[in-house]
Amino acid sequence: MTTTSVRARPWTRSALLAIELRAARLHEHRGLIELARKIGVNKSTLSAWEHAERTPHIEDVAGILGALGVVGEHKARILELARHPDSESIIFGRRGLPRHFAVAEVCALAAERIVDWHPLLVPDLPRTVDYATSVARYSPPRTRSKVEHVHAHCDANSTILNEKNVCVYIGEQAFTHPLGDANVVAEQLRRLIRIQQTNRRVSVRVVPIDVGSHVGFSGTFTAYQTGVGQIVHRPLSCCGEFMLDGDGLYTNLDTQLGDTALTATDSAAFIARHVMRLATAAS
Repeated sequence: MTTTSVRARPWTRSALLAIELRAARLHEHRGLIELARKIGVNKSTLSAWEHAERTPHIEDVAGILGALGVVGEHKARILELARHPDSESIIFGRRGLPRHFAVAEVCALAAERIVDWHPLLVPDLPRTVDYATSVARYSPPRTRSKVEHVHAHCDANSTILNEKNVCVYIGEQAFTHPLGDANVVAEQLRRLIRIQQTNRRVSVRVVPIDVGSHVGFSGTFTAYQTGVGQIVHRPLSCCGEFMLDGDGLYTNLDTQLGDTALTATDSAAFIARHVMRLATAAS
């Protein structure tokens, strides 16, 4: 089995492939030495593949997946990454099969820190099922399978919030012009307050509308700081684009948001005021 030469910085597909391979091995509780021996490569080679220092050929990837017993949609997703690995970005997903949800979850599990930003809505990670379902119904295409995937995705996000360091940035417009039923939005805002109060690893901060409009030109994004680099997920309706933050654009946006957002304490008070406003409007 052969590998490509070492790169100073991996391509996006190579980075995602490395994350997926490591996640698959850990999910099956296989040690690095054990798996390397089973597929007939050196431990150092397998480690280099899992850290995006080298890129395995698709035959090597297929051998790893076979040894781990990875099948079905999971196998197809990883093999897709192994094809044409020299790519700056990749878009996952099609109607009825939002593969990008699964890729985002694997990136989140590999991340040391996550930044979740939306200028107009509550971002993805802290959404309640009802709020996420409401957003999905307003966003084309409107399909039942899309909503079903949203439910599973929310469950996975709850686990991620409990395990990772997360900074959630929410544009002020998400509160001044909320989407959907007032009771659904109010419960979503209450959840943001509960997260802030009970989870010290998660920060929820409101970005003033003038700053949010400026940073919002970059669009919605979730940034995952991983061992193979910062991977950025940009949602696009029922699919999602993933890319490495090679030029540091999203790192700079994270800094801008952090410098200009309300403090966590002030954000909690801001959110509480809007909960009261929505409760009054719904009564």
